[in-house]
Amino acid sequence: MADPQAGSGGASGPAGPPPKPKAKLAPAVFALVNLTVIVFLVVAAVVVWRHKKKVAESPTPTLVSPPRAETQEEAVMTATLFFARKDGDGLATETREIAVGAENDEGTIRLVIDELARGPRGDGAPVLPAGTRVLRVFRNREGTVFLDLSGEFRRGHWGGAAAEEATVRAITSTVAAGFPDVRAIQILVDGAPVETVAGHVAIGEPIPVRP
Repeated sequence: MADPQAGSGGASGPAGPPPKPKAKLAPAVFALVNLTVIVFLVVAAVVVWRHKKKVAESPTPTLVSPPRAETQEEAVMTATLFFARKDGDGLATETREIAVGAENDEGTIRLVIDELARGPRGDGAPVLPAGTRVLRVFRNREGTVFLDLSGEFRRGHWGGAAAEEATVRAITSTVAAGFPDVRAIQILVDGAPVETVAGHVAIGEPIPVRP
């Protein structure tokens, strides 16, 4: 006899619990999150605005440069220059401030003789012809300075024994006053020695700066 509880399709297991519905954030939670983000952005914007305003209103500090120490480029030499007297009696002196920078002794001698070639500013008379230039200056181990002058030194010299003597004495005295270690000067013209200044005073050999 068939079991009345059995179905025609066979026995089935007990039914499981029904599936849970997926959790969903309530609209109120979304609104709260959005509000929090908006408040944060507003606060951040206010902080940035206040900082910029404070910086803009702050007085700009005044930068005070410290006193600049004298550099080699600003070095100045007080030179004593010798010129002829207009009455022909000896030499007259003038003191000049010459910017020498970082030049060595040879370079400084060149600057001093260039200044001598510019002529006197006072009552003295010129000792170097107009246009005379110092081409180069060098020195040997014995303390002799070789002073190479341009051709204007001879071509433009007015000549005469007294005038030539004044020229030689002015050069040697000017160098001696500023460079005590120089023992003699050899005058060259366009790189070569010459016998005389302009026909009278000999300059073919080194000229002692001091007796």
